Amino acid sequence: RGTRFGRKPLLVADVIQRVRKLRRAGRTVPEIMRQTRLSKASVYRALSV
Repeated sequence: RGTRFGRKPLLVADVIQRVRKLRRAGRTVPEIMRQTRLSKASVYRALSV
């Protein structure tokens, strides 16, 4: 009823916006990975959504 199981998602709307903003500013994917503490796959997923 009131319990949600599992890991909380890392790719929430504000993180996706931040990744896109950093990319538009000319940051490389490795730089974005370090700043957001996301994996490479998560960064590319955020850019493609």
